[in-house]
Parts: sequence; structure tokens; C-alpha cells
Amino acid sequence: MPAALEEAPPRHRRRAARGLARSGRDFDDFAAALSARWHVICPDTPGRGLSQWALDPAREYCLAFYVEQAEALLDELGLARVHWVGTSMGGAIGTLGAATRLRGRIRRLVLNDNGPELAAPALVRIKAYAGQPPGFA
Repeated sequence: MPAALEEAPPRHRRRAARGLARSGRDFDDFAAALSARWHVICPDTPGRGLSQWALDPAREYCLAFYVEQAEALLDELGLARVHWVGTSMGGAIGTLGAATRLRGRIRRLVLNDNGPELAAPALVRIKAYAGQPPGFA
């Protein structure tokens, strides 16, 4: 998921969303740099980072479900409005969220390594490693 930063006295909160095959820990340095002024939230999406695998992969491994999860997290934390920093898939989640379920709740949307469409070579590269859970002996 992305990083969310929400304004809340005495500090502001931010939400950071990482890329497809990454984890919320990718934002450790980012969060540390902003921690004096901002509350930074960097959750993992289902099946990534330290989260558990999806119970219903066909339904849960998609942007619409990730936006639902983000909305539920913001609700659970009582965050009405956030600044969203999204890298790769985290940017796609923020973009879809800002246009749908999180409309009006994302004050600013910062996108990194994200665009309106992915180039064919990038999709081939992503498909080569995404959805390949690690095996253990």
C-alpha cells in the first residue's frame, strides 16, 4: 500500500504506498525524515510484505480491493483526510482511490514510478516476478 500522511495536531499524517512486489518497509527512511512533523502510515497490501496471503485471490488481488482496504484502514484510524504518496502500484491505488471511494479524502496525491499506462516491456518484466511466491525447502 502507499504512504498516507494526515494532518493532525501536533503533527501531520501521511500515507505511503509502495510498489507491486515491495513492502511498507520501503518507506522507513521516508517516514524517519518526516517523523518530526508528520505521522506516516505505510501498510502492506494483502499477500505482500508482512501481510497474510489473500483468502480469495481472484477478488482480492486487484486495485479496487486495495482501495477498499485503504478506506477501511483510514476509517479504522479515524483519518478523514490524508496526503497520499504512492510508488508504482501504490500510486495506482491512490489514483483510483482519489477518483472513487477516497474522493475528497486524499488532499494531495504524489506519484512516483507511475503513469497512465505501463509500457509492454515493463509488463513483461513485472509478470516475470510478480505472483511468484517464494518457495521454501
